[in-house]
Amino acid sequence: MSPEHRDLALPATMRAQFDQQARVWLEDRHERRAVAPRAAASVLLLREARRADATGVEVFTQHRVAGMAFAASMYVYPGGGVDERDGQGELEWAGPGRRPEQWVQALGVEEPLARLVVLAAVRELFEESGVLLAGTGADSLAPARGPRWRDYRAGLVSRRLRVAEVMRAESLVPRSDLLHPVARWVTPECEPRRYDTFFFAAALPPGQDADGETSEACAAGWVDPAWLVRDACHALMAPTQILAEELAEAGGLREFLHRGRSMSAVRPYPVDTADGIQLRVPGAD
Repeated sequence: MSPEHRDLALPATMRAQFDQQARVWLEDRHERRAVAPRAAASVLLLREARRADATGVEVFTQHRVAGMAFAASMYVYPGGGVDERDGQGELEWAGPGRRPEQWVQALGVEEPLARLVVLAAVRELFEESGVLLAGTGADSLAPARGPRWRDYRAGLVSRRLRVAEVMRAESLVPRSDLLHPVARWVTPECEPRRYDTFFFAAALPPGQDADGETSEACAAGWVDPAWLVRDACHALMAPTQILAEELAEAGGLREFLHRGRSMSAVRPYPVDTADGIQLRVPGAD
């Protein structure tokens, strides 16, 4: 392994299908056209470790149901694809005290995509965990509890509602200033379903808690990232694993959130090694 890359074995549940796709791609990759990746967002929801014998942070994860078309049976962070409707209408999406151009610079993309990705992070976190990063201003956060908020959540999941409609109904603005960009990963070209995923980190807001009330997961909860790396590595995709490793090594919540990072896209690809097909991750060391 050179300093420029890291080779990772595929999770057991994905290995057979990925091996087949990878070998076909390796044989005629110069003649095949890859599926265009769909923009997506994922959020590492964090809190300080609460066990007496623990230090560092805990991260909220979901164990995906086996029937999912993507990342079936994997441990993942809340997230999903962008909704083009989030690009419509007037909404102070950049967060209190922040300008759109700050997100453009932080993410390295044009403003329309920056808006879609940031709002996808806010929306998907609420849909999949019940945690809502929104308030009336820089010093407030909506409680996001009770029947009214459950209805909003269901409406977003069914696409009956847009983020802007929820914000307008409650006179809120997204607290996207609480999101910290941490990484950008693009699904390998050999995959038939591909995503260009922007990963963010956010601290659990005071007065809120995350739940597992989503049809996409068979289990959800707060875990020690070291446990993910040590005991759940058989069910981790590459970005989940490497970000969990970073979390396990973090000195604390604030240190992880404010660590400087590059948002250059990481583009892993399959390689045929002595140990079989593996995923080569450029610059992951």
